[in-house]
Order: sequence, then structure tokens, then C-alpha cells
Amino acid sequence: MQLRIAALICLAALFTGSLTAQAKKLDRDSAMKRIEKACHEDLKDEDSFENYKEVCACTVKNLRKNIPDEHLDLITRSHEGDEAADEILQKPENVDLLLMDYDISYSCSNDPNFVFEKDEN
Repeated sequence: MQLRIAALICLAALFTGSLTAQAKKLDRDSAMKRIEKACHEDLKDEDSFENYKEVCACTVKNLRKNIPDEHLDLITRSHEGDEAADEILQKPENVDLLLMDYDISYSCSNDPNFVFEKDEN
């Protein structure tokens, strides 16, 4: 009987955990709106970015197309200034993701018509 109760408790915990994970999953549209808002806040007062809306739109367009779902929350939090997310991005296993994010952001700041092309090698 106790074994059966323990098994039910474990199943309930697993089920609750999977619901929590699904609830935490960030949808792409929401993430892109948050990134665009953070970009606007960062650039709107910069004299060198009079075209900040175009720069941010370029950044969002390229991130939307290229950031895998599993990294969406991390990239979104990083753009919002979350230091913990930045630390995770600086780990060796995330270097490609970090470089892609930097490449997109930098390139869009120089050319708001930039289109990121992934290197297939």
C-alpha cells in the first residue's frame, strides 16, 4: 500500500513538473516583443541610433528566424539585461549562440537591412 501511494506521489510530481515546464515555455511572439522593447529602451536615447526602430526591427527579425526554441528564454533574458542569463551565455557550450546573437545585433546596428545567414559548416 505504501509503495502504491509513493508511486502515485511520484506520478503527480512528474505531471505537475511537466505542466510547469510547459507553462514556462516562452512563445516566440512574446519573446520577440520583449526583445524589441529592451532594444528600444537601450537605443532610443543614443544619438548614434536615430534609426533605432529599424535597428531593433532588424535584430528581432533575424533572431526570430535563427534562435532555436530551447534558447529563446535565455536570449530574451539576456537582451533584457539579466546578468545570470549573460553568464550562462558565456559558458563554452553556448559560444555559438552568443556569437550569433552578437553578430546579429552588431550587423543590424550597422545595416538595418542585414539578413543573417547561418554557416552550414
